[in-house]
Amino acid sequence: MLDIQYSLVDIANFCGVSPSTVSRAINNRGRISSETKNKILTVVNDLDFKVNPVASALRQKKMPNLAIIYYLSDYQKFHKLIANLSINGYEHGRLIFDCPINNKIELIKVLELLIEQNITTLLILDINNQTWLTALLNYARKNHIIWINGPYVKNSNIFNIQINYATAIKELTLSILKQGYRPILLNPFLEKNYFQAELQGFKIAHAQFHHLHPLILINSSDTTILKQQITSLSLISRQPLSVLTSQVKFIKALSDSSEYSVTPIVMYLDCVTITNLVFKLLQNWPKHKCASYIATTTVVPKKYV
Repeated sequence: MLDIQYSLVDIANFCGVSPSTVSRAINNRGRISSETKNKILTVVNDLDFKVNPVASALRQKKMPNLAIIYYLSDYQKFHKLIANLSINGYEHGRLIFDCPINNKIELIKVLELLIEQNITTLLILDINNQTWLTALLNYARKNHIIWINGPYVKNSNIFNIQINYATAIKELTLSILKQGYRPILLNPFLEKNYFQAELQGFKIAHAQFHHLHPLILINSSDTTILKQQITSLSLISRQPLSVLTSQVKFIKALSDSSEYSVTPIVMYLDCVTITNLVFKLLQNWPKHKCASYIATTTVVPKKYV
């Protein structure tokens, strides 16, 4: 069976009335006779007609749009959040513009386009490049920016959402310590700001187990050297080792050893909470001078497939 998408005009033609009459019947407002209303609603139900929220918002010229800017290389990190925002945007009658960028030139072109198209809210995903700050602050003069892991800026048009990576790593490390393992944090390829947050959480967890000395391996990107170093550590450790890493390269190289366990980790943002917060801000921007919010993330061990 063909999945036919009917429009408001189609319903009006089937019922022999105007599109505005169909709109009044569906939205239960305005003057319309009971007979005509029942006739329209019967056709609507029979055809399983659904009002397109985006088209409706466009007709009413009430389209609070949102643009999302992020590094193209970070798509895998944020794709669930982007998808969640897009789906919810459609349901709320908002258009979500996906704007991956690679450099400052592309950023400036995107910002010029957003201003030209009168897109008044920008969501920035984890871009903290100081050389780009001037261009973004210029956009924020007359528009709003929701910034995930952005710099601290005193600007009433910027709302900063800080992701709490340190707490997530702390919880995972504590879990592994309680299982009798001595964790090693292995992420030499991560960006500096991420690694510092993970390292902080790792140290906090070990502080609660002060009788244990943390074993942190961060320097080598050569898997052969890593294996040798971990083997040496396993010989002097009084506990079995658990290597924590989010790097596929190391998971593949290290997981064949029986001397230690490898715990692949995956970070998940709280997409639902962040999405709800973004749409709340779109609807009602806070009036106080500087806004911030600490979002949580979960880090879960995940068996590599």
